[in-house]
Amino acid sequence: MCPGTHGSRHHARRRLEPLVAPAVGRDARLQRAVRDHPGTPDKGMTPSPSTLWLTGLSAAGKTTLAHALAQALTAAGAACRILDGDAVRQELSRDLGFSRADRSENIQRVADRCRQLNEAGSWAIAAVISPYREDRERARQTVGEPRFLEIHLATPLTVCERRDPKGLYRRARAGEIAHFTGISDVYEAPQHPDLRFDTATQSVAECVAATMALLVAGPMAHHDLPDA
Repeated sequence: MCPGTHGSRHHARRRLEPLVAPAVGRDARLQRAVRDHPGTPDKGMTPSPSTLWLTGLSAAGKTTLAHALAQALTAAGAACRILDGDAVRQELSRDLGFSRADRSENIQRVADRCRQLNEAGSWAIAAVISPYREDRERARQTVGEPRFLEIHLATPLTVCERRDPKGLYRRARAGEIAHFTGISDVYEAPQHPDLRFDTATQSVAECVAATMALLVAGPMAHHDLPDA
């Protein structure tokens, strides 16, 4: 466990709602993704809250998929919270930088919060770069193996750079941002994720459908989710 974990857990308990990124419920693309994919249960979802851990490069599509999955879970009757990387940095980890140690502590705080949400009866969707395998494995152990689903957004770096909605890659290439994942710092891709998507070739609807299908009938079927 990372140094300072106990202090970070106390810090994490002080606020919850600000970690939820702004809703995008009016986004027609996401509404269609949730409405049209075949995997959404049409009955109430049996409460068995778990954590969907979305990992990948900046601009890989984590936040977009997180909101689409949240809509699907909510439509199925489940309580759900999103822990978006940017919101987490602004609220839960404002005291941290981007060194290896600080990144590890940030991921530990996210994992602690996911566990707290699950124990409180809510699904958690973490949309965080989480570049290091060791940190993701620690997150899995913190949340608990039966509750943790790792989803790798394997969108190629070239595609992420083309998207670059905040100009971060451009700044990193210019040397203005240190420790930038994919440019000046490593991203250790999951070797055996529960799911792997490339948002350059797969639609949001396809990603949501595959995820919901796995929740209903795959390795997490022991959570007693209803059939579609």
